[in-house]
Amino acid sequence: MRNFDQQFMRHALARARRAPLTVVAPNPRVGAVVVKNGKIIGGGYHAKFGGPHAEAVALSRCKVSPRGATLYVTLEPCCHWGKTPPCTEAIFRAGIKKVIYAIEDPHPFMKGKGMKILRQKGIKVEILSPLERGGRGADGVCVHEAKRLNESFFYFHKKKLPFVAVKVATSLDGRIATRRGDSKWITSEAARKYAREKIRSEYQAILAGVNTILRDDPCLCIRKKGVTDPVRIIFDSALQTPLRAKVLRDERVILCVSNKVESYKIKKFERKGVKIWKFTGRRIPIQPLLRRLAREGINSVLVEGGGEVIGSFMDAKAINKVYWFHAPIIIGGREAIPSVGGTGAAKLLQAIHLKRVEHTQIDRDMLTIGYI
Repeated sequence: MRNFDQQFMRHALARARRAPLTVVAPNPRVGAVVVKNGKIIGGGYHAKFGGPHAEAVALSRCKVSPRGATLYVTLEPCCHWGKTPPCTEAIFRAGIKKVIYAIEDPHPFMKGKGMKILRQKGIKVEILSPLERGGRGADGVCVHEAKRLNESFFYFHKKKLPFVAVKVATSLDGRIATRRGDSKWITSEAARKYAREKIRSEYQAILAGVNTILRDDPCLCIRKKGVTDPVRIIFDSALQTPLRAKVLRDERVILCVSNKVESYKIKKFERKGVKIWKFTGRRIPIQPLLRRLAREGINSVLVEGGGEVIGSFMDAKAINKVYWFHAPIIIGGREAIPSVGGTGAAKLLQAIHLKRVEHTQIDRDMLTIGYI
């Protein structure tokens, strides 16, 4: 791939990043630019679920005719009818001469079919590969950026399960609250804003336990204009969530309860439009929950606590990514609330080791991001 190709693909990636995942999910984020005579004449991105795709937006915004131009797009153009027409048809009608895209679409309706149709129509097609030059060149960088941009989308279509991340905010000694339950606030306002607006907007659903709801009454929202809040999932075996809890502000809520909960309790929540999912046993089983979420089309979940809920996901080996905020404070005390409950590791060799670790300082706090 030539240097100018890399440059234009980066422009397409930058446009794709403008869309919060909660707005486009379960679709991926996609960006595109149209280039003619070495200049960008149009660009766009998929801005919301059900709206026009990036390719169609880019073509519609061209300042001059796109006939004979090259289209750079971060994901293979679609070739099937859904909520919008096939992008392959729009590309053909616009007279595009060449299409360069970063990575193949893993959706079962796609997997190279878009490339095949474009070539049948006489359009030149290039797809970048992370294997080119050993994955170390700029081509590989663009591919990995494109894949990471939609890591939950790719994981979902490969594993048929949601991509699960956990977000934890602790003191240096790993506590999320004092022995009396005081937790507001361990991290700085800047760190909390980053978690709320940046991290939450990367996930289709956000999950917490009922103790967090009872203790903090969080909204589990993003609070950013034009950005859709994630679906809220609450682990509440005994159905203790107050009817006036902030998480119940609309119908985008799933309460996971024991099948032993009395029906009269359930009906109160159902009248508010809240979904009630029943599970066998005192604790909500992680894998059956994830399979059901997958059937509902939810491809990513951010687990925010408390410690026992996070521990249950770790014990189930169901976590893919970790966001861990460390504040420069020490709480101390045997009875202070730990960040991770559950059974945990018996030996250090069984402990969870993060890969591809990154560290970022936000105000006075340190954010560690890694994969499992």
